[in-house]
Amino acid sequence: DCDIQKQCFNRIFIAYYFYKCMHEEKSINWIKLGLFVGFSFLNKYQTGLVIMALGIWSLIFRREIFKNIYLYIAMIIAFLIFSPHLLWLVKYDFFPLMYFEGELSSSSSLINFIIASVKLTRSLYINANIANITKKIFKKLKYD
Repeated sequence: DCDIQKQCFNRIFIAYYFYKCMHEEKSINWIKLGLFVGFSFLNKYQTGLVIMALGIWSLIFRREIFKNIYLYIAMIIAFLIFSPHLLWLVKYDFFPLMYFEGELSSSSSLINFIIASVKLTRSLYINANIANITKKIFKKLKYD
């Protein structure tokens, strides 16, 4: 479905521009990375998992990245894009997150439980595939 395609493309673009940021000293790559991260967060909060993985990888293999001012500019760009939605979440007591939690915990019937499980499994499957693609990119990064 369309949502799955958006998730895949967002994460692939994030991984691609992260790769370009590691290999090219161009500020435009950092700006594009910030844009994709910000818009991806608007699409799915699971983008945070991808960002955490990139952050951990950077801490282990490319610590010097944290001295690059463009990393922080990309973070500011992503935050500025996501901040109106974050303010909305705060205003409405994080309703979408509470709704999803309620859907998973209040599965009163077997059908609801199965539907919630399929949604969660599908999401985990997508993340696993994206993790595999990202792993290949990072492997190339490590040996370049």
